[in-house]
Amino acid sequence: MHRVGGRIFSDDVIKRLSETIQKEPCLSRRKLSRLVCEWMDWRNQAGRLQEMSCRKALLELDRRKEINLPKVNRHYAFQKVNKPAEAPPIAEVSCELAELGDVEIIRVTTRIHSKLWRSMLEAHHYLGSGPMRGATSVSCTQ
Repeated sequence: MHRVGGRIFSDDVIKRLSETIQKEPCLSRRKLSRLVCEWMDWRNQAGRLQEMSCRKALLELDRRKEINLPKVNRHYAFQKVNKPAEAPPIAEVSCELAELGDVEIIRVTTRIHSKLWRSMLEAHHYLGSGPMRGATSVSCTQ
């Protein structure tokens, strides 16, 4: 027996899982998680299959080398597939704000500005240039 994610995966389930992966190597992880949820009757209180929890458990079983998940061969929009644009060099500034002089804030409205913004975020922000969270537009009233 294998305990993963609060669930117990019996040796029979692990064997069935391995056989299914071997027979159908092109089976997506999503479809695989649905099958496992159905085999184990893994549902939430509303009766829906617990697919995401199952996928996490399958990843953990794969990490432990108890199963061998098929490789992911599809990339999604949220995954970084292409190399981001090269960020321009940014000079280090060490002074008081008053000494800096005029500061211009440029609204990002064009693709060129957007690419530049994302490349600077990727290069200099600790979270990178992932999806924006929270309010991303500002409205001013006079």
